[in-house]
Amino acid sequence: MLVPKGKRPRKVRLGLYKGLTIEADLEHDMQLLTGLWERETYSCIRIAAARCDWAIDIGAGNGELVLFLLRECEAKPVIAVEPRLEANQAIERNLRLNRMLADRLAIRTNYVGVDKDAGQISLDSLATSLIGRGFIKLDVDGGELDVLRSGTECLTRTGLDLLIETHSSQLEIECMDLLKKYAFTCSIIKNAWWRAILPELRPIDHNRWIWATHIQGLPSAAFMESLRVTKVGGWVLQRGYENLRL
Repeated sequence: MLVPKGKRPRKVRLGLYKGLTIEADLEHDMQLLTGLWERETYSCIRIAAARCDWAIDIGAGNGELVLFLLRECEAKPVIAVEPRLEANQAIERNLRLNRMLADRLAIRTNYVGVDKDAGQISLDSLATSLIGRGFIKLDVDGGELDVLRSGTECLTRTGLDLLIETHSSQLEIECMDLLKKYAFTCSIIKNAWWRAILPELRPIDHNRWIWATHIQGLPSAAFMESLRVTKVGGWVLQRGYENLRL
């Protein structure tokens, strides 16, 4: 299929980011524009956004999740952590494209981890002064365990949702083991069955997500099983949570 090449402002037509205008290349960003990119995570993001007082996006990329949080919830601050200069500039341009104010947004250009000698900052340093329930999304292409290890104080918070992309089966196991030590309830968000037809064409074999929360009385595995697509209105919770529309 031939499509125009090059990035330019384009409106997202479907999915979590519907209505946002972002700089996108049709050749590489078609799934994002049509609501299919990382769609398996959308329900969890909606849940976290509905109840967070602050949010940190580590590995923010071009900022689509940051824009969604600024549009959909009152979280303050929303912290975008993205070391790449070109991605930071894209976040700022996308912010202007959507006429959003940056008063709730903070952009950090550091890497996050445990190696202070390499200039990395800790997860604890990002979250230490934040009050209330939090949401942290983590996508750092293999460094996820080090980021979690840098947050020994942050992970003791009882009001925290985590969405972590893992890039190997071993990292997935180690991240879940660590989170369980901090009393998180964890679930693996598996790739949708239709990814066999519409893959995301990632460069590695293993790529899926961990959803972790401190909420008590809501077993995460059962929670994930209870999610169903119903109407155009989006996702709803079934089996005892019918009144919560996401």
